Amino acid sequence: MKEKKISVAKIEKGSLDLKISDEVIEKIVYSEALGIEGIVRVGGMPHKDAFNLFRKGRRPRGIIVEIGEDEVAVDMAISIKYNVNIPTLAEEIRKRITQAVNKITGYEVRAIKISVDGIQIGEKPKTEKKEEKKVKK
Repeated sequence: MKEKKISVAKIEKGSLDLKISDEVIEKIVYSEALGIEGIVRVGGMPHKDAFNLFRKGRRPRGIIVEIGEDEVAVDMAISIKYNVNIPTLAEEIRKRITQAVNKITGYEVRAIKISVDGIQIGEKPKTEKKEEKKVKK
C-alpha cells in the first residue's frame, strides 16, 4: 500500500483568498430590501419577472449581482405600495444595501440599479372578506 502524502500550503500573512458567491450577496440584498417600508415584493410583478427565466435553486428572485475583485453591482426589480415616494425609497434602498453588503462581506457597492415594475393599489382587509361571507349566508 502506498503512503499518501499530504501537502500543506503555508499561508502568508495578508494573502487570504476569499470568494463570496453571488448567491450570498443576492440573499443579503433580498433580506435588506424586504425590510424596507414601502416594498411589497422583491422581483416585481410575477408575470413580468424576466430576471428568473434562467435562475436555479432557491436564489432570491429579481436580483442579479455582479462581483468584481472587491466591489459589487446590484440590479434589482421591486414592487411598491401606492403613495410611496419613489426617489426617497430608492435612496433608502441604496443606503441599507450598501451598508449591509459592506458590513457582512467587506465589499464596496459600486452601483445599484432599481427597476420599479409593480405597484400595489389598495387591498381589501381580510376582515372585510369574512364579513362578506357571513352576509351571503
